[in-house]
Amino acid sequence: MKDQEIQEIDASLRREERTALWLTAIALIVFFISLVSYSNDLKNQDPLKTKSPKRELQAVT
Repeated sequence: MKDQEIQEIDASLRREERTALWLTAIALIVFFISLVSYSNDLKNQDPLKTKSPKRELQAVT
């Protein structure tokens, strides 16, 4: 009886461990995709449309 309980607990822990690994993998994939997307957005930004403090200062003087 005890052996069977130990095996059931072990199987349950393995399922939880596998689920945690899958969720971690999915979270990492989403993180890297959003990082690449953000990086591409920064590269594609038009420098003339973004205001830098220097440009604003030159416009005032």
